[in-house]
Amino acid sequence: MESGNALVFQRHLYYLRIPYAYGDPSFSWVMDPAKCNDPQGLGLLHALRKLNIKWVVKDPDYPAALRDSFPELERQKVLVPIASADLESLTGISRIHRNKHTTRVTIMELVD
Repeated sequence: MESGNALVFQRHLYYLRIPYAYGDPSFSWVMDPAKCNDPQGLGLLHALRKLNIKWVVKDPDYPAALRDSFPELERQKVLVPIASADLESLTGISRIHRNKHTTRVTIMELVD
């Protein structure tokens, strides 16, 4: 089995049972947009390797502050999709009404 961490941007991580780094720059300092958001993706690639990231969970897109670098790594085939699924979650202030929201999640693998 491969070792490494997953980079996730979802805010609610209650059920994760894997090593991960929370990467949403709005709420975490792990991914610094000033260093990671370059058009060539080199700063981002360096940060991912430093954090021992092997997988990136895209749901359905990357955070706005990092949207320049991740697509570039995908174009370069450094990040490749390996799995995807639709996830349902309850939304709204009152979950009694059972309002459901579906999100497309894709797991990207960092290829060396």
